[in-house]
Amino acid sequence: MYINLVKDYEVKPFGRYCIESSHCGHTSGEEVRDFILKQHLDELKDGEVLTIDLTGSNRFHLSWLEECFGGLVRHYGVNPQVVNVIHNECPRIVEDAYKMMENAWRVKHGF
Repeated sequence: MYINLVKDYEVKPFGRYCIESSHCGHTSGEEVRDFILKQHLDELKDGEVLTIDLTGSNRFHLSWLEECFGGLVRHYGVNPQVVNVIHNECPRIVEDAYKMMENAWRVKHGF
């Protein structure tokens, strides 16, 4: 399954939590995690991977990435292996998103 957060959902990343945004509406890492990504992950069939394309914005701050991607692991127990993050212009954003998921996975599983 493939989604582009910026094009498909008009995500303009801002804030870790909804309360930090001037308006709630799928801009915070928390909202994107809970209202967009969780829905798509729930629809995955066995063996499927969710490809999340972040191309279209380069304003993904570390706190946003941590809440969105690290939060998938912490709050929902998502295995990072079912998430494929891509960005056609900023590989560092992809690296950071994976780092957040891996760190949350290690903490959750005690290693």
